[in-house]
Amino acid sequence: MAVVDPRRDVDVYLEIAQRAYLAVADTPTVIDVLTPAEYADYLIEGAENLPFDRLMLHNTEPLSKDEELVVVCLSGFRAGIAASMLRADGYTRVSILGGGMTAWQG
Repeated sequence: MAVVDPRRDVDVYLEIAQRAYLAVADTPTVIDVLTPAEYADYLIEGAENLPFDRLMLHNTEPLSKDEELVVVCLSGFRAGIAASMLRADGYTRVSILGGGMTAWQG
């Protein structure tokens, strides 16, 4: 088993920390902004698929502005834009899954 040095392997350390965080019982809502076709190929169990184009229209139902959200896409690019849009719409507890699905599936 490889030893991870958080001072040197920051990206790996963050990925491990994110996986551990999402594995606990009281988890945030994971918002997957992939297209329906992409969503069929990439899956985080329990994630809600709210495609990026739907969020572009500010259609965020059934999300609540007081819940903790983690936004994910394939690489992180769309998730970053979606997270910014959610914050602009009044969601205050929004983060991004670093590296997207590419990093999640390793």
